[in-house]
Amino acid sequence: MTDSATWRAFENAVDAIPGVSDAYPLAPPAPQVKPFRFTASTNYSGLAVSVVLTLALVAQPLLCVAVLWCVGWQYGADVGVSLALVVLISRAVLVRVWGPARGDGVHRVAGFGPGTYYHGMGAAEGAPAAGGAAFADRVAAWTKTRPHYERDYEAWWVGLYRLFDFGCLLTGYEATGDGMTLLEFIFYQRLRTADPYQRRTWVEVPRYTDGEDALGGDAAGTEALACDWAFPTQDGAVAWSGATPLLIVLHGLNGGSRAMYVLDTVEKGVLDQKYVVCSLNARGFGGTPVASDGLWHGARCADLRVAIGKVLEVWDACCEAETAARGSTRRANPCYAAGFSMGALGLMQVIDRFGRPDAAWGSDFGVSADGARRLKLHGVVAISGLFNRAHETGPADAAALPALQAGRTWHPLLGASCVDSFSVHKDCILTRAAAAAKAKAAEAPQLSANGYPARQAYAPVCYATLCRAPSVRDVDVALTAPYHGFGSGVQGFRNYCESQTVAPEHMQMCPVLHLAALDDPVIPPAGHTPGVRRVVPGKHRPHKCVTYLTRSGGHLGWMQGNFFTRRNWAFMTDTLFSFLAVCGEEPCGVPSACQPSRA
Repeated sequence: MTDSATWRAFENAVDAIPGVSDAYPLAPPAPQVKPFRFTASTNYSGLAVSVVLTLALVAQPLLCVAVLWCVGWQYGADVGVSLALVVLISRAVLVRVWGPARGDGVHRVAGFGPGTYYHGMGAAEGAPAAGGAAFADRVAAWTKTRPHYERDYEAWWVGLYRLFDFGCLLTGYEATGDGMTLLEFIFYQRLRTADPYQRRTWVEVPRYTDGEDALGGDAAGTEALACDWAFPTQDGAVAWSGATPLLIVLHGLNGGSRAMYVLDTVEKGVLDQKYVVCSLNARGFGGTPVASDGLWHGARCADLRVAIGKVLEVWDACCEAETAARGSTRRANPCYAAGFSMGALGLMQVIDRFGRPDAAWGSDFGVSADGARRLKLHGVVAISGLFNRAHETGPADAAALPALQAGRTWHPLLGASCVDSFSVHKDCILTRAAAAAKAKAAEAPQLSANGYPARQAYAPVCYATLCRAPSVRDVDVALTAPYHGFGSGVQGFRNYCESQTVAPEHMQMCPVLHLAALDDPVIPPAGHTPGVRRVVPGKHRPHKCVTYLTRSGGHLGWMQGNFFTRRNWAFMTDTLFSFLAVCGEEPCGVPSACQPSRA
């Protein structure tokens, strides 16, 4: 197909799919208010402390090395070396007494340490499962050649950095997590292309989802999500065929399709791997409008389900047109999805809901409304995500919430960014809060149209409290839980977190890779424990979830080499595309048993 014919095929597919358009399909929303960042409500003192503490944690191993070097230079090498040995021995003793600071909770549950993988696939002895055993063998083969961060990517200075890290005794995780998270973004290298995206489409999704009440609003209304498309090119012209794989990318919290790590993934997928990539923007993120008071929240996974389904329909129609134009026979296109941080959790929620025995959505994306078979996902990669937020809620009977890991460092920065994102919707928040104050709880449980229990525990939102929220959790307590009907206070927050929980045994639709680092300053190891628990054949449901943990890497970090000679997020993208290659083009069957594996 020529370049013009390619775009005609794409535009015809967009026009043919209901709920998809190339222009914003809704009435222009009301003008948004200015972000809150420079108002009197800003928690400047908390942000200042957060910045100082974060930089101190990153710098303290370097300062320790610098002091030892100065001592050796001033008083002689023998004095410097002796003092360094004393420091190293003291740190080793303190770590031994206070416990290791690199995901000990995960180690105790799994029985093995970082740099390893675990999967719930395989076959019972003497009863191999068709498809399941074959995929388990492919995963085992992948582990022999998979990207190994500590061996092949980690910068040479990280080991020295780790030796003189005393901050881990206070934080519970190694300072490499702070360094990897911060430095990867600071030393980000510019893209090879000015703009990897060629087209933007809009997908309409239900305005109120997953049991949410309209509170007097238009319950039948819709919102629109922006989808940015990037196509591989050759000699300046778009070059793809009906066999080209598709990758759907979901960004992290407060990000969008132009977040640095998303652009890096898109560029490598298009230029190096020859994928077609579609980046989804969550409602209200990436500078996109929200037409109503139905704002984004972390449990709104129906948005992703609808959007991914529509994207697959568009791509299916494009590939049908391309193969028809060439007069060739259509073969199945491999279609994949990848999520980062918030996007990883949202994507895993979608796969989890499809895999539940009582799934209200059906089994997969593979059947359209007219009963015809459609494209489906063949593999999913979730990077720096988590299985649950139990570490943020604490025991169900506790009166107060537990302290947050990095509660004085990273969380105030993330919380301020969240408030900044939501503050542009101030008028919607205040209007819906007034409606929530008048709403009465239903006497009997009800079910929403999509099969979820209808939420009725709405409560007014205090906007001043929201503006002073010192963490993402406090934003959820002050805004998300009461605003969206999960309840108020500690119990409302626990209800909200419970609605986001996913389980490996529900990963049945397609293979899922859960990639995370044990020194992640934002997500503690407790968030990964479900993925590394040993599965007992005959007792636990086998699944298709592969958990790969590295000792260092931080949150969306995994810095490679030194500060200037490296590829952006090379480990993340190399692992992503190598795992998708293992998934292949045909989904594997559900295995009948499973067993752990060691790298």
